[in-house]
Amino acid sequence: MAGIADHRDLEQGLADPHLLADLPPGAAADKPPVIAGFIPDLAGAIVVTTPSEVASDVVQKSVTYARDMGIKVLGIVENMSEYRCPSCGELNELFEGNTEAMCEALDLPLLGRIPFDRTLARTFDKGEPLLDETYPTIQRYQDIAGRIRTLLDYKRVLAEQL
Repeated sequence: MAGIADHRDLEQGLADPHLLADLPPGAAADKPPVIAGFIPDLAGAIVVTTPSEVASDVVQKSVTYARDMGIKVLGIVENMSEYRCPSCGELNELFEGNTEAMCEALDLPLLGRIPFDRTLARTFDKGEPLLDETYPTIQRYQDIAGRIRTLLDYKRVLAEQL
């Protein structure tokens, strides 16, 4: 997952710097270009959505806007894709939508799906986050982070070859 690296680790090449900026729908239109202006070697953006028709419309506009600004969109993450029952762990749908079709229309990969998980949310709310890597929702976060690292590594290798 993402974190803040100590400047000494960065200088010694022990950590790759990653900056995550949460720009919710309705964020002022001036924020993405300002952020991009401060980061000349911006690798790209990850767009997070929920599987609903309203969110799909907003995401499509956001992706178009990012592309118009010259910001590469690396992929889509579907949040609240399902609801994980805290009693039995069973997954059930929360929304009806088609994120896969939207990704296909935008020519973007679906990097992963994260369920709404009350157990995980409660641990963070109590200040005692569940960090067990074997927990199913944590594994989903890890899988998505791995896919993003793979995309960034691939981009870095291509840049080195050019």
